[in-house]
Amino acid sequence: MDSSNVAPEQCTRDAELWLNDGNLILQDACLFRVHHSVLAMHSLFFHDLETIPQGEAQAAYDGAPLVALCGDEPADVRHFLKALYFPHYLPPPPMQASVDIIFGVLRLAHKYQALQWRCCALRHLSKIFATDLETHLDVDDQSAHTIRIALALAQEVGAAWLLPSIYLGAMFFPETMISSSESLEGRPACLAHNDLAIIFSAMSEVQRMFPRYVFLLPGHQCYNYKCAMARLQLSLGDGDSRFSESPLDFLDDILDDEDDTDAVCATCLADMRLHYQEWKKGLWDALPTIYRLPAWPELLEMKKRDLEVR
Repeated sequence: MDSSNVAPEQCTRDAELWLNDGNLILQDACLFRVHHSVLAMHSLFFHDLETIPQGEAQAAYDGAPLVALCGDEPADVRHFLKALYFPHYLPPPPMQASVDIIFGVLRLAHKYQALQWRCCALRHLSKIFATDLETHLDVDDQSAHTIRIALALAQEVGAAWLLPSIYLGAMFFPETMISSSESLEGRPACLAHNDLAIIFSAMSEVQRMFPRYVFLLPGHQCYNYKCAMARLQLSLGDGDSRFSESPLDFLDDILDDEDDTDAVCATCLADMRLHYQEWKKGLWDALPTIYRLPAWPELLEMKKRDLEVR
C-alpha cells in the first residue's frame, strides 16, 4: 500500500506495535510506533536513514518522525517488525514457522536490507522447496496458493535457486488453481503470464518423458511370460494418471505393492526399481533446463551465497 497521500490521523494504531516510548512512526494502512535503534541494528536501510539530513519539512506525528511506507502490506510490516522485536517469532531452522510469516519477513528484509533476516527466511524456504532430490521427496506438498506466492516472491528477491522445486510443485495442480488470483492477507497471488507459460510448457515436456521403458525393458533376458504380461499391464494401468500428479514418486507405491507386482519376477522388479531411480535423477537434473533456468551448479552457488550469514 502507498500511504504517502494518506493523513496519519486516518490510520489505525497497531495494537501490538504501538510502543509508547518509540521514537519513529511507520505508516501504511496502520501506524507502528517503534524504536529507530532497533530497526537500524537489523536493517541497512533504517541505519542509513539516520544519516540523511532532516529539514524543517520532515513529516512528524505525535511528537516523532513519520516514515510513510510505499508498497508494503500491513501484514508484512507486522511480521517483519515482530521478527525484529520478538526473538522466537521467526526462529532459525530447524524450528518451524508459518509460510505467511516467512513470506512477510523475507519480502521486507530484502527490501530494507535486513540481511540476517533475509537469510533466515530463505533458510526456512530452502527446507520447503528443496534443491536436492532426496530432500524434495521428504517434504510435504504445498498448497497451490502457497506455490503462487512463493514463485512470485522468489523472483522478487532474486532467489532463483528456489524456482525448480516451486515450478515442479506448480505443474501438477489443475490449471484453474494455478492461474487463480486468490489473495493472501490482502496480497494478490496471480502468476505472471510468463510463469504460466513456463509451467504449462513444462507439463507437456515432462509428460513426454513418461518412463514406460522401466516396465518393458528389464536389464536382463527374462523369458517368463507371466512376468512380461504383468509388466505390460503395469505400463498400461493407472501409472499415467499417477505420473501426472507426482512424477518423482508415482511409481514407488506401484513397485512396493505386492498385489500389483506379485507376477513380476524378483530380478525384473529389482531392475525396474533401479531404472526408475536413475530416471528420477535424470529428470531432477533436467529441471532447470525445462524451466529455462541456469544449471544446478550455478543455482547451488547462488543458494550458497544467499544462505551465508552476513
